[in-house]
Amino acid sequence: MADFKASVPIRSEADGADERVHVKLVDGTTPSQQASVSASGELSVVATDLDIRDLVAASDAVEVYGSDDGGTTQRVLKTDAAGRLDVVVSASAAGDEINDYQTSAAVAKDGVVNHDYTVSVGKTLRLTQIIAAGAGRKKVELISDPLGTPVSHFVSFGEAHADAGATFATPLEFAASTVLRLAVTNTDNSASDLYSNLIGQEV
Repeated sequence: MADFKASVPIRSEADGADERVHVKLVDGTTPSQQASVSASGELSVVATDLDIRDLVAASDAVEVYGSDDGGTTQRVLKTDAAGRLDVVVSASAAGDEINDYQTSAAVAKDGVVNHDYTVSVGKTLRLTQIIAAGAGRKKVELISDPLGTPVSHFVSFGEAHADAGATFATPLEFAASTVLRLAVTNTDNSASDLYSNLIGQEV
């Protein structure tokens, strides 16, 4: 039989049992893996590494969310009209300011006075500064747990009419109930009044 051209007519019949054309989308390597269509006619697509156009400020917006309850409630982060993020600093976030002061009158030559401070229960002390002052020469040493296993953290000497001590760029942290001691020594040749400050925050 000789070859001849043929065509398959498409009829304009209603969608009946015999008039439908079924098309299946399958994986080229594994034909048994077929694409599925939902009851509403939607094709499910899973894609990675999508090539997405650059965002345009005039027509696109990206919302950034945060949460204050571990992720249960999403809250949109807001900016002002200039695009700056609105930040509210809580007054209590910095913790309780500590400035513990002690004065000791007429401390004899080579005499030592102890300025003790106990960190509050349930708090952590972030120690930022210690000061020892007096008319004469003096020495100050910072000691933790002086009545148990003493640990010396810092020593400073001050000349007459000059303070001894330090400001810590990185605060020293001490746990709740820790006893701290500023041991202030009069290293002058005569009796002198001595003053000391322990400064920081309990959080």
